[in-house]
Amino acid sequence: MKKTVAYFRAKARTCRRLARSLGGEAVPAVAELEALAAEFEALAVKLETGASAMLDDRRDGFARREAALRRH
Repeated sequence: MKKTVAYFRAKARTCRRLARSLGGEAVPAVAELEALAAEFEALAVKLETGASAMLDDRRDGFARREAALRRH
């Protein structure tokens, strides 16, 4: 799947929606989801500004965080 600005923004929205559905900040996954949303949004901005060279490094971090969330 090609990663586009729309893709990353949709992922950010999904993370924020899931965080809201889990409740307050006391739930550990909420902070992780909010952090993922911020990173997805940052990737969208990077793509928009043409700085896509950093994507490879950031994707590795996303893979680790997503795997950690799946374990919870």
